[in-house]
Amino acid sequence: MTELSGQNIKQAHADCEEFADFGLTPAAGLKSIRNRAMDFASENAESAFTFASKLCNAKTAQEILALQTQFAQDRLQTFLTNTQALQRLIGESG
Repeated sequence: MTELSGQNIKQAHADCEEFADFGLTPAAGLKSIRNRAMDFASENAESAFTFASKLCNAKTAQEILALQTQFAQDRLQTFLTNTQALQRLIGESG
């Protein structure tokens, strides 16, 4: 079961990377904002796949809860940091 879950996560990860490579050509002024947002999305997806892999190896409910708590805290901090970075970029481009 764990092996099948790991294979599914790897396939979903590959599909996500392929989808991320498919993008629209942005207007010149928005290119840096779009690129930065895509970087953030890729980092977020990678973090989710790493989290899912860790969950597959968790042995107890306590371990699952600890992983979930850490993941949520990390994602919230990253969201705040990325939002501030995007706001700066938007301010610089406007």
